[in-house]
Amino acid sequence: MQTVLIIVGAVIGVIAFIVGMVKAFSRLSWGALMWGIVASVWLTVETGSKDNHPFLGMVKGVKLFEGAPQFLASLILILVISVAVFVLFWIFALLLRPNVRKESVVNNYIYKNGDDEYDPYAGTMCANKGVAEGYEQVEDESEEEFKKKNKTKRTKPNWVDRAFGGVFALVEALLVYAGVVSVLLLIAKFTPMSKTFSDVYTGILAEDGKVWNFVQSYAMDLFFVAVIMGIAYGGFKAGFLIGVKKTVSGLGTLLAFALACALPFMGMPLANELNGFFSRFVVNNIKVEMIKNYADIVGKIFCGILLFIIILIAVKLFAFLLGIVLKGREASGLFKTVDGIFGFVVSIAIALVIIFLLCALFYVLEYTGAEFKFSSVIGKDSKITKGFYAWVEDTLKPILDKWVKPSLAV
Repeated sequence: MQTVLIIVGAVIGVIAFIVGMVKAFSRLSWGALMWGIVASVWLTVETGSKDNHPFLGMVKGVKLFEGAPQFLASLILILVISVAVFVLFWIFALLLRPNVRKESVVNNYIYKNGDDEYDPYAGTMCANKGVAEGYEQVEDESEEEFKKKNKTKRTKPNWVDRAFGGVFALVEALLVYAGVVSVLLLIAKFTPMSKTFSDVYTGILAEDGKVWNFVQSYAMDLFFVAVIMGIAYGGFKAGFLIGVKKTVSGLGTLLAFALACALPFMGMPLANELNGFFSRFVVNNIKVEMIKNYADIVGKIFCGILLFIIILIAVKLFAFLLGIVLKGREASGLFKTVDGIFGFVVSIAIALVIIFLLCALFYVLEYTGAEFKFSSVIGKDSKITKGFYAWVEDTLKPILDKWVKPSLAV
């Protein structure tokens, strides 16, 4: 199996090199390299400053759980390095990406079907009927012809750009491959699949070797670093407002329904007034005696229906206003950058919650007697994974001891 893994890595490397040559360095994604740099700097600092960690003094008084100061210091270090690398590569992108020149910048072209949509060719939000001043649209010109005439043109990469792109893509692909294989082999070691990779565990990943100690200590940590960086980068590219709009649009109806069901029973003044109004209406106007007997419940139902309609209208209006604001985001570079920074910060918080929930899932499975024990994959020198798991255990163990442990003993 060790030979198979090497062959697969070689094939992936060749494919990556060809793709990099075709696309060229200036057009490639730099995500894997950014992760590699963050991981390298973080590991260098962590392993070289055990007694004088740069951020340990900030959090040494935190007693959230055992080992919390070391965990928080490592987490802060990752976030600081990640932000620095993101900023550095953002500057590089501005300097090294190919100059994109538009033959025509069309700000106000509207599709013939009247939809107010984003035009990927113009790169702007299409709104009012007509075209921008200085550009003509031939009468009865088709949408395809209009887009073709106004599409973006890019400069062609030279051979140096392509050669560097091939090497760069090769390095990135091998970085990702090594990271994925390390995590999978680490997990497989503590499952029945370990027999499949027995030659690996007696070879390069022998338990008494330095490679295994490194993989067990840091593979999951570096995986979680990749999760944080990937989600944070996605948040920066999408922006905070787009995320809010998607959340509001996607969960707005569910939120309105949940509030409409809860508010009539929570004793709030407005809800009480509406409940009383509808209850009196039922008593005074409904002649069916059985319904009158449940006037209070019927009043709450009517109140909930009215609140659902009101909240849903408010949610949809908020989403509509956000859509208007987002049109301005596309037109303003500063607005887009600031919105991206907010999205970056919020996405980091979301990534940390996701990692916490993932560790919580593994902890619950281990607590209830699952064969695979996630704690086995955590090495003694682990910083991030070990800290998250200790945090989860400190949070969930009292709850599980009280509510789950008695049923497990039966």
